[in-house]
Amino acid sequence: MTTNGIAIGYRAISKADYAVALGRSARAEALNTTSLGIRSDALSENATAVGGYAVASEERSVALGYGSVTDVANTVSVGNAKPTQYTFNDDNGQPTTILLPANTRRVVNMAAGIDPTDAANVSQLAVVASALGGGAGVNADGSISAPSYALTNANTIAGDLNGAATDVSTGFAKVDAALGQLNAQGMHYVSVKPYEFGDPNSEFGDPNSNYNNDGATGEGAVAVGFLASASDDQAVAIGPVAHATSFGAVAMGHQSAASGKHATAVGFAAEATGDDSLALGRDAKAKDQSSTAMGFLAEASSAGATAVGTGANASGSNSVALGQGSVADLDNVVSVGANGSERKIINVAAG
Repeated sequence: MTTNGIAIGYRAISKADYAVALGRSARAEALNTTSLGIRSDALSENATAVGGYAVASEERSVALGYGSVTDVANTVSVGNAKPTQYTFNDDNGQPTTILLPANTRRVVNMAAGIDPTDAANVSQLAVVASALGGGAGVNADGSISAPSYALTNANTIAGDLNGAATDVSTGFAKVDAALGQLNAQGMHYVSVKPYEFGDPNSEFGDPNSNYNNDGATGEGAVAVGFLASASDDQAVAIGPVAHATSFGAVAMGHQSAASGKHATAVGFAAEATGDDSLALGRDAKAKDQSSTAMGFLAEASSAGATAVGTGANASGSNSVALGQGSVADLDNVVSVGANGSERKIINVAAG
């Protein structure tokens, strides 16, 4: 038995103390791990996986975004450098292996770094290249064109002048996912207070109100709360006006709605409409397949998109918006800010 572990979603698993798994088949398998999104996997102590099929396999590593993979401790990954075999449990609980394709992302909306462990953006590299002279420059793919020097007014040169190739790497600051701990010290004081609408034969006593404990109409479904409804097989709706309307969907919170297959919506008016999507927080919206939205008014509206933070918006396919107000409106990018609201990335180790 684990201490303070949390698992929410169809076949979500929390295997260790203080482990949190949210989303269909999400797995948090070691101490203090966090796994958010369909089939996300946090395998080692203090690891964090955010996004569908994200895998954080090493200690204190962070896999951020759909299909991101970490294979070194104390690193943050926003993609997958090479195709990787990944084994998960299917809907019948049987191990199934798939190939996660190579997947890289740009980091956008990043302010210029200042301290030695800050990440540098392209504008800073351009200044360095300009200072080198000799035609040095920064290419569209982020690489630097080597300078070419000509020596004048020199009769002899002692030694050789060897060209040096410098590989500039940008890292990503580790994201500390602060999730509130559920302090469940046993099942003692559990109660459900009904709405005081008076006459049970009034409009609130109709078949849709769940007054007669009939809000769960799917096989194996659960509905708890006024006007709560779980209308498909294995669906779960908890809270007033919570609706889980697809197979294996989970809706928790007042007016929460999970309409995608195996979708999970947690929070006031949270909506998970895409299949295998996760919406966590008040008015969070995960609108497309395998999308993840976490935070007040966070929105992920394209397939595989991930939005983390108040008002974060990820509309590009397979994109990541990280932090309050961040915008990722292009495919396959990681955004840590928005136009005019850029952020520095700090505490970056050498690549």
